[in-house]
Amino acid sequence: NKEKLILWHGDIGHAKNLPHNLINALNNIYKKKPFILNLVSNGKIKILNAEFKYRFHKYSLETISDLLHISDLGISTSLYSNKKPSIFSLNNYGRQRYKSDRILRYKYVSNPARAFLFSQHGVPFVCDENPEHFIFNDIEWSPICWSEKSWKNKINKCLNGNTNGIIELQFELFKKYHKYDTYLSLVKSGKLTIIES
Repeated sequence: NKEKLILWHGDIGHAKNLPHNLINALNNIYKKKPFILNLVSNGKIKILNAEFKYRFHKYSLETISDLLHISDLGISTSLYSNKKPSIFSLNNYGRQRYKSDRILRYKYVSNPARAFLFSQHGVPFVCDENPEHFIFNDIEWSPICWSEKSWKNKINKCLNGNTNGIIELQFELFKKYHKYDTYLSLVKSGKLTIIES
């Protein structure tokens, strides 16, 4: 049985905050279905309680491009997903007016962009329940996971190859939020130039 390849990419701070429910789900899946979790980041850490195989890769455009072309599934996570309640973080620096106040962390650009990178390359993705991912509820099969069971079910569905329509739905959502055809026409006309650094 060939090992499946799962891809995650982001800052090392996000890797330190992988949801406990996700790690538990991956441990459970790994017992029956071999896979490797490839993490592309700016550093390395030990993933606590991981019983599955994982490898860190130093971030570069070439590395992320190579791994996108061979991955079976993408995972997108945000910060503070291990705190309660999971989509909010307490303000521990005395800035709360009342103890019951919740401070919302909402990174509306970078985290959906990480997820959308998968859809642009034909890789189905799943993500956590942080608010920036709520736009993914706009499609019939939501990739948002909140419990160990939801992570397990949605990851298994993709690793089993049951992705008919999922990739297309995710890509259509990407096009809705990014004027893809407009950018392509600008590039073709020479009005928008992409410069590689």
